[in-house]
Amino acid sequence: MNSLTHPFVLGFMIVSLAACGGGGAGGGDIADTGIGGSGSGGGSSPTEFGFDTGIGGSGGAVGPVQDFGSIFVNDLVMNIDNAEFEIEGEDAGVGLVGQSQLQEGQQVVIPYDVDSFDGSAYEAVEVYYRSNIKGPLTSITVTDLATGFADLMVLGQNVRTNAATLFSGGAALETLVAGSELEVSGVPDANGLLIATFIELKSSLTEYKVIGRVTNATATTFTLDGLTVDYSATAFIASDGEEVEVKIDAGDFTAPSSARAREVEQLPDLRVDPSAEVEYEGFITSFSDTADPAVKNFVVNGLAVTTSSATDYEDGSVESLADNVKVEVSGTVDANGTLVAEKIELESTNAVRAESTVAAVDLAAGKVTTAVGLTFTISDLTELEDERDGVEPFTLDDLANGDYVEVRGFLEGSVIKAVELERDEFRDEQRLRAPVSGEPTVSGSVGTLSLLDVSVTATDAVTTFADGDGTLSGFFSLVDIGTFVEARWDVFSSADEIVDELKIEDDD
Repeated sequence: MNSLTHPFVLGFMIVSLAACGGGGAGGGDIADTGIGGSGSGGGSSPTEFGFDTGIGGSGGAVGPVQDFGSIFVNDLVMNIDNAEFEIEGEDAGVGLVGQSQLQEGQQVVIPYDVDSFDGSAYEAVEVYYRSNIKGPLTSITVTDLATGFADLMVLGQNVRTNAATLFSGGAALETLVAGSELEVSGVPDANGLLIATFIELKSSLTEYKVIGRVTNATATTFTLDGLTVDYSATAFIASDGEEVEVKIDAGDFTAPSSARAREVEQLPDLRVDPSAEVEYEGFITSFSDTADPAVKNFVVNGLAVTTSSATDYEDGSVESLADNVKVEVSGTVDANGTLVAEKIELESTNAVRAESTVAAVDLAAGKVTTAVGLTFTISDLTELEDERDGVEPFTLDDLANGDYVEVRGFLEGSVIKAVELERDEFRDEQRLRAPVSGEPTVSGSVGTLSLLDVSVTATDAVTTFADGDGTLSGFFSLVDIGTFVEARWDVFSSADEIVDELKIEDDD
């Protein structure tokens, strides 16, 4: 897990970035663009990809698609009017033609010209997407449906979902069953799990594929995570540690964990040229301290990162960094290929939830505000269900003030993006689940928490504290900025009322 490339993330990205003609698996024919791309056509092996500095400098963004219009990635806006798209290794057109084939949550790589910034957007040179896995689900264990936490085995690969996983094509945790064919895009954690940012339900796939790192190589077989691959029908010669993409005819997979490969391609190493400006998102997969408390060294999506006393932190501090912490890192690459972090944003994958009545619906903006104070942004991938009246299809047009809803989402910056909204029968009880966003205060027997700027008041006389010693002071001693807390009102009329219960929520 400590190597420069990683079998799940960089592999799928870099193979799509390699120039055409390399490797043996085929692919697109996007040529070298100078700024933003490297490599040339032809050859018998994959070429490296780099965010070339070029004349005037260039940059690259790696992360999930946040939104469209232009493409939003890592809070950067990319104008794609002239960008060439390569999807699953094939040319996918220019501008909106290519963009129409992408979905929110899919992990993309976007080389862009840093000198093109017009005050609101950069000019994307290319946009690359390649899924990590396409294949059948062989098992699923849902740990907590309310927070979206589950473990899946897909084509022998260990996949985990959380509150930030976006589902498409009718996929949902509560309806997925063994045998479902899925496309998965995501990022690795330090335990070797693929943390899915996007899962789409597919049908009638004739070809499966998986990207991973070779282990247990013999003359005829190797393993990728939990999948044993027989590659004897290919010309490939496998060695442990190599990063590969394997293509499998659907009929040549034997559930749950063996397959006969039709094609194997070795993937190139990542190369990011010195002075390139990079925005990277993912989980810390290899972390180490130094004698200087301001300097930490770690790996994100296969890219080495280092911090300094000049690094700026958002929603956390240098002490927050550790294995499996999700971060968005921006900075400049040094001569050794290490990203020197100028800014690190600590990101949560915990669920933000509300069980509450609707206070407002903004159809134009696609937003639903709940009476407990949380506002959720609805997207095309938000699952909308009506358990009250059975309306099908259920849309925001059917939602009215006073309707009782259960909404689950995740934080993306200051925005709560809804993954699921369900209308239910009215209940007196209302609750919210969100991180503490301000310093908790205690004055005598009264305590105040800010949960995503919703002020919640608790007292020893009224409130039940599910954690600590059962007292207000004991509970508040356990709470800090970033701690996820659930607040419940038994009979709700306003969030200004003293809360009936407070409970610390474990990490998803």
